[in-house]
Amino acid sequence: MMFAAALLAVLAAMGLVLARALLGPTIYDRILALNSFGTKTVLLIALYGFLTGRPGLSRHRPRLRAHQLRRHHCRSQVFRIRRSGRRAPPG
Repeated sequence: MMFAAALLAVLAAMGLVLARALLGPTIYDRILALNSFGTKTVLLIALYGFLTGRPGLSRHRPRLRAHQLRRHHCRSQVFRIRRSGRRAPPG
């Protein structure tokens, strides 16, 4: 019962964050909202695993870690481009 309530709360928070991403006044607000949405997605998958009785999520864990690393890398690259106005040199 508590996991179901937490799942609904995370879904509500995801809706609010999605609204922030669409209505954010600056690009930084939108980037941070999308990052938060990705974090809540990982939390949602973990809560779903607890709700279904499989808290280990061994088959999802590598995918979730790769998703988090990809989000972190993309966010840092966007902030680097916005700050300096150019991309990092290749290599």
